[in-house]
Amino acid sequence: MGIEVELKAHVSDAYVLKARISSLVGASEGISEHKSDVYWSFPDGEPLFRVREESTGPMDDAPRQGSLKVTRKDKQLQGAIEVNHEIEFTVPLIDADAVDAFCRSLGYVVAVRKEKTGWAWRYRSERLSGPEIYIELIDVTSLGWFLEVECVLPDDAPASSVQEARGVLLALLDVLQVPRSAIEERYYMDMLMGRS
Repeated sequence: MGIEVELKAHVSDAYVLKARISSLVGASEGISEHKSDVYWSFPDGEPLFRVREESTGPMDDAPRQGSLKVTRKDKQLQGAIEVNHEIEFTVPLIDADAVDAFCRSLGYVVAVRKEKTGWAWRYRSERLSGPEIYIELIDVTSLGWFLEVECVLPDDAPASSVQEARGVLLALLDVLQVPRSAIEERYYMDMLMGRS
C-alpha cells in the first residue's frame, strides 16, 4: 500500500537514455524485467484491477525470477503526474491459473492486456532530495518506449510531500535530458483502448 506518485514520458532513443540512467551517481545496478498485465472488469465495464506476471533478472539477461501481483489503484491525475493510492499483494506464480479461475468465477472478464519489457533501477541522489525513486525504461507492446519514474509515499503523507515528490520527478527528467514535452498524461490503459 501507499501513495504512488508517478510520471511517464515517451522516449526517442532508449539505448542513449539507458546509458544516462546507468551512469547516474546514486543509481542501483539495473535489472532486466518483463511485465505481463491483465486488467479485469465486469462485462462492458471499466477495468477495476490488474493481475501482473512479473519477471526480473540481471541487467542484460532474460528475466528469470517471477511472481504474480494483484493491484487495485484509486487513480488521480494532477497535471501530468499520476497520484495513486494502491492496494497490492503478491501471489506465487504457480497460482496463476487459480487466480485466473477465481476472477472469472466472480464474473470478471479480461478488459485489456499490456506487455512491458525493459530495465529498472532504484535511485537516490544527494542533488535531488526526497524519497527513493524507482526508474523503469520499458518498451510497451504497440505503444513504444517509455521512461517511468515513481516515488511511493506512506498512506498518511501530507499533500506537501506529494508536491515535493512531483518536483523531484520533474527534476530527474531534466537531469536525464528528457524534455517535459515528452510527458504522457494518459494512462496506458486508455492508450491501449484508443481513448484520448
